[in-house]
Amino acid sequence: MQIGGVSSSPENYLETYKECYRARSKNAVKGIPWVLVFLFFTAYIRLMIIKIFGNNIANHITDFYRQLGGRSSLWTKL
Repeated sequence: MQIGGVSSSPENYLETYKECYRARSKNAVKGIPWVLVFLFFTAYIRLMIIKIFGNNIANHITDFYRQLGGRSSLWTKL
């Protein structure tokens, strides 16, 4: 998949992760999906940052967080 599609839009993150959770439940996948919980939490935080500071600042904060984890910038390159 490419970045920039519907599922990579910050506004759709929460809905995408909810859909993953519903699929797990529907298919009786057992266990706590800790990665899914973490992704849901980070998506929620990102949406709060967007609402408070705007998308441009949120992109810089997100890339700063990525760089702290040793990953390359993603959102400010768009």
